[in-house]
Amino acid sequence: MTNTTTRPFTPKLVAGVAMILAGILFLLQEMGIARIGSILQLWPIVLIVIGGLKIWERRFDSVFVGAVLAFVGTGILLDNFGRMSFHVFRLWPLIVIYIGIRVIRQSMPGMKVGHLPAQGSSGTRDSLAETAAFGGGDRRIVTSDFTGGSVNVVFGGFDIDLTQSEMQTGSAAIDLFVMWGGVDLRVPPGWNVRLQVLPLFAGAEDKTVHPPAGQDGVKELVVTGVAIFGGVEVKN
Repeated sequence: MTNTTTRPFTPKLVAGVAMILAGILFLLQEMGIARIGSILQLWPIVLIVIGGLKIWERRFDSVFVGAVLAFVGTGILLDNFGRMSFHVFRLWPLIVIYIGIRVIRQSMPGMKVGHLPAQGSSGTRDSLAETAAFGGGDRRIVTSDFTGGSVNVVFGGFDIDLTQSEMQTGSAAIDLFVMWGGVDLRVPPGWNVRLQVLPLFAGAEDKTVHPPAGQDGVKELVVTGVAIFGGVEVKN
């Protein structure tokens, strides 16, 4: 059975931590302890907190993304206070490295992701293993035993149709990495979706109609990952 244990990290947790930090900073300003100008220079702490929470998940993808966010946040913070010169856009090759590592991991034996067929935009494979750079396309998965998978998009997009798929187990998970692109995911009616995508200057929206609480036999799809300057939409 697919492991979909609730993660300690969620976008809502990040939002809560960010609001608490903002409240503390504005309180310091009202008490005359700090000025708003210097307070605003501390905004990269939010990136460091997000990175720390991602590392806390102790999964490869989360640790990689978390380490990059924490590094970027630290660099911008030091740059704000004149401690070093930091140009975040010079780190763009890390995106290529990250995508490459994910593709290699998906091709390793024992990984719970499928392989793309040689031709065509639809098939009977049981999982997703989609990667697109400066492109994308439509994918329609028809299977009686969908097991999850992963989607990586940089400067591109995918429209993924799972409406003719079923699950044999109670749950499955799809992990997304979207940067300057988008993923539209359509799922069958009756599937319960848990959207746990972290949007950074992006959007992540669950438009599905959820089954009534307590209904027996409901299949659950957990959608995790990161969206940066892009968007993720799930609907049925």
